[in-house]
Amino acid sequence: MEESNLWGEIRRGNTIKVSEKMNNWKDSRGRTILMAACSKGNLELAQRILDAGADVNLKNKVGTPALMYAIDERQPEITLLLVKAGADVNVKCKQNWTPLIFAVRYGTPDLVQILLDSKADVDARDVDNSTALMHAIRFGTVDIVRMLMKAEASLSFKDKSNKTALMHAQDRGNTEIVRLLENLV
Repeated sequence: MEESNLWGEIRRGNTIKVSEKMNNWKDSRGRTILMAACSKGNLELAQRILDAGADVNLKNKVGTPALMYAIDERQPEITLLLVKAGADVNVKCKQNWTPLIFAVRYGTPDLVQILLDSKADVDARDVDNSTALMHAIRFGTVDIVRMLMKAEASLSFKDKSNKTALMHAQDRGNTEIVRLLENLV
């Protein structure tokens, strides 16, 4: 199999033999076979690629590592595998989103918990100075707001529009989140 076909073969679910020389191979977009395995949700292949020595923190051309591919596909087992293999839980992609912000935006509490347990920076900011808490409020995910508050997310940060998390909750009219945040202020 030619290396240029690796990404497609993995995405189609075809088994490949992982060799040390191809485990950090990148396609024209900078995607690795580990990213393809994560994108496909193939835990066994991801494990074999890591066992062959793949760099868990390589990024594609827009700055996205394998961990964000796993989160994008809502793959808690692969996410945990990557974290245990040393994936940087505070890495930032082009929009300055961290894996935690990714998981929050996708509304996946299990992934949020894995990242919080792995010491993800609960107050990391994106290009708009928004935190994971602000994203959770915008998406109205009360359970994730609770998780972030339990992890001691700051209520004092302001984004580029000069709004705090509480202000965003008030703007959206989410009374449950407003009450939750007001009880903490």
